[in-house]
Amino acid sequence: MMGRLAAVLSAFLLLLAVPVARAEPGLRVNADSSWGVVTIEAEMLVPADARTSWSVLTDYNNLARFVPEMKSSRIISRDGEPKRLEQKGESGLLSFMFPEHVILQLDEAPYDRIRFHAVGGSLKSMKGEWRIVGSGNPVRILYRARIVPPVPLPPLLGSTMIEMDVESKLAAIRREIVRRAFAARPS
Repeated sequence: MMGRLAAVLSAFLLLLAVPVARAEPGLRVNADSSWGVVTIEAEMLVPADARTSWSVLTDYNNLARFVPEMKSSRIISRDGEPKRLEQKGESGLLSFMFPEHVILQLDEAPYDRIRFHAVGGSLKSMKGEWRIVGSGNPVRILYRARIVPPVPLPPLLGSTMIEMDVESKLAAIRREIVRRAFAARPS
């Protein structure tokens, strides 16, 4: 019993220490998991233009190639129907990983915003948006979401876990945007 308590306490102390070390320049994530609802507000400065950023954010069928813990991402709607995206993956930290399955309906305004809301999957609800602010280099990308998970998150760890998970995923998206921006530059 004492060994288990020590392990849980050590994991908790590790989680408290990691946010200080994890801060990535130009990327800010704020999450709150009060009352069974998760709200996320994040922003990142990206050294690329709006078109390149848009091309990565809307590369729905390839997101699983570069977003950590995303197992699959694919458009499931037919032409002429509202755009629907199915994603499967995991979120969390250390041994607190949760499977995710969501079907999102998308509303796109090219080079400016992508609104989404869950129409199926394992979440009780999810609604949010991506925004690209600016057109030149750099642009600021904003992400906001309100999520009701199927089960409440651990009270002391919920917000920290979410912030670290979202930061990891956003950093990967930013790296892909930067990679594509540099690949498109003339030699």
